[in-house]
Amino acid sequence: MGEAVRAMAAADAGRDYLACEAHVPGVANLVADLADGGPANVRVAAGDALELLRRWVPPASLDAVHAFFPDPWPKARHHKRRLLRPDRLAFLASRLAVGGTLHVATDWAPYAEEILAAVLAEPRLHATHEGFAPRPAHRPVTRFEERAAAAGRPAFDVVAVRR
Repeated sequence: MGEAVRAMAAADAGRDYLACEAHVPGVANLVADLADGGPANVRVAAGDALELLRRWVPPASLDAVHAFFPDPWPKARHHKRRLLRPDRLAFLASRLAVGGTLHVATDWAPYAEEILAAVLAEPRLHATHEGFAPRPAHRPVTRFEERAAAAGRPAFDVVAVRR
């Protein structure tokens, strides 16, 4: 989680970033890295991102939501745990300001197709491309993406703007 938010925050010092992570070691590593001279425009929250947004972030207040390589939960019985199901995408859309961006990247092709279909079906979102978007230059390459590429799995980007 940490390398992407660190890189994006360092490249855009005028914007504040909130990194949400349920995995405690990931939170601890990011906090330690930030304390060791990382960008000052990052805040870190430990816990379920959706619950944190539900409790603390008012509707239509975010400029962007980035979800890079979320756990695809590939087994059918675990699909309910996926971060980016249609109902959850609708909730995320509610937190984006008009003109705000949703950017998702995954290397799991079936999950990517489901995310794209859900984005296209969400009336508050407008996909910036007919299908998958080309990888934007501002999206850092993460360890998860490097591992996927080494295994022969390409990354799929879905980018949408809040209507």
